[in-house]
Amino acid sequence: MKKQLLRTMARKLLVVSIMVAAIIVKQNVYAGEGNVGVVDSVAMTNENQVSVKYIGSTDASALFDVKCKNPKGTEIYLQIVDASGEVLYNQKINEKTFNKRFSLSKDMELDNLSFHIVNKKGIVLQSFDVNVVAHTVEDVFVSRN
Repeated sequence: MKKQLLRTMARKLLVVSIMVAAIIVKQNVYAGEGNVGVVDSVAMTNENQVSVKYIGSTDASALFDVKCKNPKGTEIYLQIVDASGEVLYNQKINEKTFNKRFSLSKDMELDNLSFHIVNKKGIVLQSFDVNVVAHTVEDVFVSRN
């Protein structure tokens, strides 16, 4: 009877210990993630607003509009990066308002591209991934003779 009671208590203690360890590890992971976006003098807050919008397409290219409000005029970079991490485009931005339209060839794998806003130390402040969803529409018409 005592052995069974000790085994039950040992199991409960082991389960509680594992749960406590998991909670501690989870809190440390989230704390580490929270520090990634906090950077020197360039923290992406509500005053530094960035938007990347898909505008439409032509037969040969897809059009994206990038807008950035940088009220302090701090040095940041706009990068377009492919899936392998290769930087396809890099531009320094220190204007207070930045607008640029990109025409990207449909021959590129658009689904694997990302737009990054990066500080001068190379830390990504904001990232926008391009996700392409293709739909095929087949219209069938029946006419009376």
